[in-house]
Amino acid sequence: MRKQRKFPVPPRVLLIVLLIMAIQLALALLPHLFREESHSALAVAHAGEKTPALRIQRAWSPEAPPVVKVLAAYMILENTGAADRHIVRLSSPDFDRVEIHRMQAKDGMMRMVEQKSLLLPAGRAVTLQPGDLHMMLIGPRRVFRDGDHFTITVELDDGQRQSVQVPVRKRNS
Repeated sequence: MRKQRKFPVPPRVLLIVLLIMAIQLALALLPHLFREESHSALAVAHAGEKTPALRIQRAWSPEAPPVVKVLAAYMILENTGAADRHIVRLSSPDFDRVEIHRMQAKDGMMRMVEQKSLLLPAGRAVTLQPGDLHMMLIGPRRVFRDGDHFTITVELDDGQRQSVQVPVRKRNS
């Protein structure tokens, strides 16, 4: 009798988890693609800096229960410059830490892996979205509800800094 391989997670459970993630992605992302006000966010270069090579669009964060200590933010980051750039630091006065994470499958399990920097290729856009690259907002300093905004500052490897106002939205609105 042939011995059957065992997975760390039963295939049925893995399938259910992947289905739930796909549904969350659809519920969280698709409605915002069709809302006019979500197609752009206020991005501001800091005083005294040259015209930024970074365009930030469609920034948003899903509303979460008040007890949650980690939130997420999604957006499109476009490098309009002629040279590749890396995001080397993220900060916000509203959170203890802001990090970039990527969802990765490893040994049949989905994991979030922190990215120490993020490449923004010249003339290209990088999309942060549920189930893939996203910003992790750790240690919120207040509760955020639908309609609230918070600021995230993005720092590039050339020292350029840019802030974006991120609106909080209900997941199903």
